[in-house]
Amino acid sequence: MKILLFLLTCVSLYAQNSGRVEYMHVTRTSIDYKTTAVFEFNSEVSKYRVLKHNQSPKEITSTFEDNNLTVFMPESKFRPEYFVDISSNMLLSYKYMFKKNNLLKEAIPKIDWKIKDEFKLLNTIKCQKAIGYFRGRTYSVWFANDIPVPYGPWKLQGLPGVILEAQDDKSEIFFKATKVTLQDMNDIELPDIKKAISLKEFITVVIPEKNEELAAFMNSKQADRNTTVSAFKPNRNTFKEIIYEWEDGYPKQD
Repeated sequence: MKILLFLLTCVSLYAQNSGRVEYMHVTRTSIDYKTTAVFEFNSEVSKYRVLKHNQSPKEITSTFEDNNLTVFMPESKFRPEYFVDISSNMLLSYKYMFKKNNLLKEAIPKIDWKIKDEFKLLNTIKCQKAIGYFRGRTYSVWFANDIPVPYGPWKLQGLPGVILEAQDDKSEIFFKATKVTLQDMNDIELPDIKKAISLKEFITVVIPEKNEELAAFMNSKQADRNTTVSAFKPNRNTFKEIIYEWEDGYPKQD
């Protein structure tokens, strides 16, 4: 009887460190976009995958320049994915851009979370509030101490429990768990890190070079006109990540 109780206790403790969460995944920046995501985790690694928009046809409302326009946005078969490997302190992500599914690597973000003495229930799970700044946005999140692994949706990491809800201070980014299942998740496979390039290199070298190439190509096609196309510089205020740690103006962490 004691052996059985011991085994059941071990299984219960193990299950709390391993499982699957389904999230509502919402962005309201340059477009209003709502979909679902699936998050799998164990004590060593995690995987967050954004699924395709579930409406048909794929209609998304654009909010450019305060105008509401209905546009059709075909989605890539390559879905955004984010992997965390605690043992190597590495976060890997896939970003489809320039007709390629780019594999990027970076250190697991160190977010200076301020844990608050506030609690609420999410999916019958007691959660605690925390507030933290990450790459241009301040997030209010709710995490579950009873699921003691430091993961969360997207790149939000580093609390003593899984983040089940998160929203930025501009109400443009929102994640909320809709289903939590604690189960054995030992079969999470990580991408081959040897094929990854650093996030910093992608942002500071690859993207500018590709945009310069595109501008040069467009100018070559209209050489007989008195106009010149400049390399595209995106407005990051519409991105999840507005500013990066290596850039001037990024707030110093305590």
